[in-house]
Amino acid sequence: MNKKMKKTILVFLLLVILLSALTAQETFNHGSFSYKVIGQSITITKYIGSDENVQIPASIDGLPVTIIGDEAFSGCDSLTSVTIPSSVTIIGDEAFSWCTYLTSVTIPSSVTIIGDEAFFWCNSLTSVTIPPSVTIIGKRAFSLCHSLTSITIPSSVTIIGEGAFIWCASLTDINVEAQNSAYMSIGGVLFDKSGKTLMCYPAGKSGSYTVPTSVTAIGGNAFFWSSHLANVTIPSSVTTIGYNAFYCCFHLTDINVETQNSAYMSVGGVLFDKGGKTLVRYPAGKSGTYTIPPSVTIIGDEAFFWCNSLTSVTIPPSVTIIGDEAFFWCDNLTSVTIPSSVTTIGNSAFKFCKSLTSVTLSRRTNVGKDAFGNNVLIQYMD
Repeated sequence: MNKKMKKTILVFLLLVILLSALTAQETFNHGSFSYKVIGQSITITKYIGSDENVQIPASIDGLPVTIIGDEAFSGCDSLTSVTIPSSVTIIGDEAFSWCTYLTSVTIPSSVTIIGDEAFFWCNSLTSVTIPPSVTIIGKRAFSLCHSLTSITIPSSVTIIGEGAFIWCASLTDINVEAQNSAYMSIGGVLFDKSGKTLMCYPAGKSGSYTVPTSVTAIGGNAFFWSSHLANVTIPSSVTTIGYNAFYCCFHLTDINVETQNSAYMSVGGVLFDKGGKTLVRYPAGKSGTYTIPPSVTIIGDEAFFWCNSLTSVTIPPSVTIIGDEAFFWCDNLTSVTIPSSVTTIGNSAFKFCKSLTSVTLSRRTNVGKDAFGNNVLIQYMD
């Protein structure tokens, strides 16, 4: 072993020892809080009390409390309100997740980061003020806050994680301060600063919506669980529609695309790629039976996901691929014909289709994991 390799190994071992020392910080208790001393400050690691109203201390043993650690209050069912001291700069990932009775939280102007899923499923939280010190709002930070009606993004915020405000059933307005350099809002809908990417349509908005002509991309989960949305119009400017963009829009009956659009088209309110070869999304609010057009070769991933009102679908012999979770959780789907042209059925394609009892397909078809769940009798045509 040469000297250079020995030196590299030594450095690696020293790093391992250092990291082990950092991660092995001793945990102490102070009243209803468990904490660690990191450097010259305190990180709250766990709330071990059962009070409804909690005041987090600004300091412990003379050291400032600067971080509310990951999952520190997660699942605290007794918690109804919490006051965070002005010493805190970071609210960690899932810090208050699953605090289902939390109705009030005071976030001080010292906080700069609100972590991923920090307030996930705080479904009693009615309002929250994001102070002008916050620069980062993490992924799904306020997701599933069903009672939250509006939220204002200060000019300081430069990063909003994916799905930060999705699944908020009562949310009707996401307002961004005009001075914000990264984001903007139009009519309570969240966009990037240029207005080219539609990031989040509040789930509590109802009726019809026309996407602005400045938009070129509809982001992933953009209309996630917009259960009051009846129809949407997509302009010719849109060239990209992200993953799960229209996920669980239970009253959506029509997705209409302007004919000049070069990337997408709609037929009877159903969304396709421009050539009509890929069925992208069938509106979850459409009911009854549906015959897929003969131009279609691919039924996209989650194309019919959770279409509870769909009772029967006819798949033409042009189709070769049925994507992952394509018909997942179509509760009332009782009949489907899968032609021998289909070579691939994706994972969980028909899983949780509770009314579907039998299906006929070719033995040559490659069937993905849990494609039909356990309740479907599979019969073969060859």
